[in-house]
This record gives sequence, C-alpha cells and structure tokens, in this order.
Amino acid sequence: MLQFNLECVIIDLLNLFFNQNISLLQRGVTVKSKNTISYRKLWHILIDKGMKKKDLAEAANLTHYQMTKLANNKDITTDILGRICNVLDCNADDVIEFIKE
Repeated sequence: MLQFNLECVIIDLLNLFFNQNISLLQRGVTVKSKNTISYRKLWHILIDKGMKKKDLAEAANLTHYQMTKLANNKDITTDILGRICNVLDCNADDVIEFIKE
C-alpha cells in the first residue's frame, strides 16, 4: 500500500512539473497552468534532420491522436516524450519548452 501511494505521489509531482491542466490521479484536483507548452523546438529538430511528422510518428510509434496533441501544444505523457527523444537522439528539453503567460 505504501508503494502504491509513493507511486501516486511521484506521478502527481511529474504532472505538476509539466504544468498540465489535468486531473490528479482520481483525486478530482485540477492543476491550473501558468505556463504554455510549446513543441516548436521539436518541429525545428525535424526540419534539421529532414524528417516529416509522418516519419516521426512511424519511428516513435505515435498515434494520430498523439500527433494532434503535439501539433496543438497539448500535454503528452512522459512515455511519449521518451519515445520521441529516443528516435531523435535528444533530451526532453531539446523538444519541449514552457512559455510563461
């Protein structure tokens, strides 16, 4: 039980770190973001590598829904971010940035 609670706290902290407007794991608490996420750096990397969005989607096994979230600067999971970074051989801060409002 303690292990599960610790995992919930870690996941909650990750969600807070990425400043998403998401519900925290079955608690009904919504985090209001003061930052906007931008994947502009990701699109620049794709251009530099001569890749299309379709190439990234196939290489990182991303769904159309996940690509739409990226295109609209919406939240994504750390798993998706990790897959993108593995494909592009980069770090998370190379593809995502937070813009203060």
